[in-house]
Amino acid sequence: MKNEIVAASLPNTRVHISYQKTKVNYLCRVHLHDEIELLRVVEGKLKCVVGDDEYFADAGEVIFVNSRVPHLVTVAEGKTEQILVQYRIDDYIDNSHSKIGTVLARFSEYTDRQCFVLQNCKELCDSIDLMYREFINKDTGYEEYVKSQIYSTIAYLSRYKIIENNNKMLTKPSIVRIMPALEYIDENYAKEISLEEISGVLNVNSSYFCRLFKAATGSSFCEYLNFVRISKSEKLFKDSKKSIMEISLDVGFASVTYFNRMFRKIKGCTPSVYRKAVSADAV
Repeated sequence: MKNEIVAASLPNTRVHISYQKTKVNYLCRVHLHDEIELLRVVEGKLKCVVGDDEYFADAGEVIFVNSRVPHLVTVAEGKTEQILVQYRIDDYIDNSHSKIGTVLARFSEYTDRQCFVLQNCKELCDSIDLMYREFINKDTGYEEYVKSQIYSTIAYLSRYKIIENNNKMLTKPSIVRIMPALEYIDENYAKEISLEEISGVLNVNSSYFCRLFKAATGSSFCEYLNFVRISKSEKLFKDSKKSIMEISLDVGFASVTYFNRMFRKIKGCTPSVYRKAVSADAV
């Protein structure tokens, strides 16, 4: 299964937009990515496969695929034309707790709905169409129009409960119990954090802390810390021209070799390949 790197289509807006024409023999590999995916079918019939489930969408309908969901897309019959929109919701959320919730969601591969076909969704189709027109025409202020429609699609998906606010995760008793530790990690990931130090945040011993953390997140403190650091490095690769070594140090890795190994494990590619894919020059 391929961990796909989604390249932004616009210099200053983290969204991928493209118009695709596919024939009946088209079949992509099973893949996943951190972005949600909206496939607005303009013509024909599209099929999305998630595990053992198949989802079909006709012209005028939209397939929604949640982040971190392994899926493949193929043509159900004849040929299809569709507009593809991909973006990470956390790029459009400013609340710090929402960011923690998003990291937790990505870390645990938690999803509310993995895939869903939206019918009678003219409002959503109109937003996607406007987004695409602005992207193609590039008139004055087009990026702001694109951003406004991204927010519109998020609002639509939230209103009809296709996606849920990641803050829902934060109300789980097990997460509430370790929230001070999660906040501490988010604020101090760039420095060395020992198990004794993070346990002290909750005023418990190391052994009990490990049990609490495992019960809440399904994994270890070290694995979560590495995931947070790699997530922070993604932003630096997009927003700065620092070297890989500088970025690895900035996010808390003492060894660039270990950073490279963790990045490849979590993202499915090397830091240099990721940087090339997300840079404006790659668009």
